[in-house]
Amino acid sequence: MRITALTFSTLFLITTFSSAQSKHQYVDLGLSVKWATCNIGADKPEEHGEYFSWGETENKRINNWETYKFTEGDKNEISKYCSNSQYGWHELADSLSALEPDDDVAHKKWGGNWRIPTKAEMKELLDNCTWTWTTRNDINGYLVTGKKPGYTDRSIFIPVTGAYDNGKLFGSKDHGHYWSRDCGTVYPADAYTLELSVREASVGMISRCQSIAVRPVCQ
Repeated sequence: MRITALTFSTLFLITTFSSAQSKHQYVDLGLSVKWATCNIGADKPEEHGEYFSWGETENKRINNWETYKFTEGDKNEISKYCSNSQYGWHELADSLSALEPDDDVAHKKWGGNWRIPTKAEMKELLDNCTWTWTTRNDINGYLVTGKKPGYTDRSIFIPVTGAYDNGKLFGSKDHGHYWSRDCGTVYPADAYTLELSVREASVGMISRCQSIAVRPVCQ
């Protein structure tokens, strides 16, 4: 994937469509799902919005394994979404690796068909759009523009938002993550993310207890 850089004033064309099921807006980039124009908790595309641990539905910036919802106080004592009994509470292995609706903050807060994107949908966004590092209102991020015929005039802006780790925000100027619905199966204490930096955009993984942003999708 080729990354270019430009000032935000050079290019920003966004076509929005009102969702019939909520007040939130999305852009159709010609993909299998439509991507929201803002993060959860944000009113503008460049705003960071709220931060969540994976599978939790309340804004959370003081985070660690002791306070994480789906463990018994330790990353090796996972109480839900654990496919490997080595890391499960009392050797739990529930074979769940994708968030259920009640644990999906996008669905809980926005309703309708809104949800957190899957790892595969993030990969689809990476492979079928042009990613351009830029700045909007002094916030760094990527202008993501459709590449498919008929969708090349449609874009979303995804800011880098950093990540909260035990109450401290790291990397908010040049790095960030967005949750997917999917966690690891071999090592279920981590979940997949859309990882952004000035160098590249890619699919990554971080600890489920960390607090990062969410960019919803709808079908």
